[in-house]
Amino acid sequence: MTGTPWLPVTANKDEINAAAALADPDSVFHHFRRLIELRHTNPVVVEGRFDLLLPDHEQVWAFTRTLGDDALLVLANCSSATVTVAPDDVPDVAAAKVLLATHDETDGLDLQPWESRIYAL
Repeated sequence: MTGTPWLPVTANKDEINAAAALADPDSVFHHFRRLIELRHTNPVVVEGRFDLLLPDHEQVWAFTRTLGDDALLVLANCSSATVTVAPDDVPDVAAAKVLLATHDETDGLDLQPWESRIYAL
């Protein structure tokens, strides 16, 4: 390739790049692949009824998708601060299965900064 870049090349280009994302199974790239797979394998994701749970919460985006007997709960902390979701504000997750999460620790309703989870209820 020839030409002059209009932006400088970032100093950490050797560590943070597409090849590194492809090699890291926990990268954002692979998380999005798992989201796409979930959409293709679970009709509730595409066709389920959407119900917003906490419309006025400043940090948490919470909703359910329901189709027949299938139900998903999505919780996302859209902030840089830890947040605890009140148990009365969302369906009970005690017996739920975590289908996809951005963080390893998924117990309780404490969400780390930028953490999201998808539960099968």
